[in-house]
Amino acid sequence: RSNVGCPDGWHIADEFEWQRLIAFVGDSSTACQKLSSQKGWSRDGVDVSGTDDYGFSMVAAGARLNTDEYSEYRYYAEFLLRYGYRNRDEEYTVKFFKFYDKDEGVVQDYISNKSYIDKFTAVSIRCIKDE
Repeated sequence: RSNVGCPDGWHIADEFEWQRLIAFVGDSSTACQKLSSQKGWSRDGVDVSGTDDYGFSMVAAGARLNTDEYSEYRYYAEFLLRYGYRNRDEEYTVKFFKFYDKDEGVVQDYISNKSYIDKFTAVSIRCIKDE
């Protein structure tokens, strides 16, 4: 399932590829802001959209948890993450969150550690061209 949704010659990004992207952008505290689209993110009625400095255009699509339950689609993006372990691929996700800190009046961004994904969850994917 690790290449589901990708055309021939492309693959779903693995943990190392996500880490390289985040490091290229700066670090985990700035990556969410710099990779997020300029529209479509909101939290508690506040626009928390990003700057999309690199044209990545990450959309706050959230996740589908089962056939009819969707998780907070306006304030986080969740992507399938391929993770190799002992000669087999396991699937996890990486999440990019945006919050509005009412006390400070600022948007706070963070990236979660990888989380296991079950077969009923649907998340976004990013395909990488094979080398």
